[in-house]
Amino acid sequence: RGQAVAIEPLIATLPLRFACLSPLRRAKETTDILLRNLPLKRLEVAEFSECALTTWNQMRKGDLSDPVAQFLQTVAIGLKQVLVEKGPSLIVAHGGIYFAICKTLGIPGDGIINNCVPVWFHFNEKKDLWQMRDCI
Repeated sequence: RGQAVAIEPLIATLPLRFACLSPLRRAKETTDILLRNLPLKRLEVAEFSECALTTWNQMRKGDLSDPVAQFLQTVAIGLKQVLVEKGPSLIVAHGGIYFAICKTLGIPGDGIINNCVPVWFHFNEKKDLWQMRDCI
């Protein structure tokens, strides 16, 4: 809770059109805190449920077993729902979702993020690739 309260003023300054969130309780609670002063449309994305711990560990090792491939595919379906909405959005989900989004978009790095760290994903048309940067 404290981490969400700390970044709520920053989130309030972002030019967001809507928020997408995991159906998990903690993500919903975090969304409530982050958007308490923003009347944004909320879209619950079932595909942004977290993966099992074994799947998480396999993903971190680069293992593309069936559970990992299925999880990445599921998150990609959810991400397509977000992108169809058009415009800047806030995605509130757990670390496995962040990892899967990075892999889906081809973002280099380890795919690890701390709690309540806002990042900005954007498509660079000149370079024809997705990029990410910190918002803080």
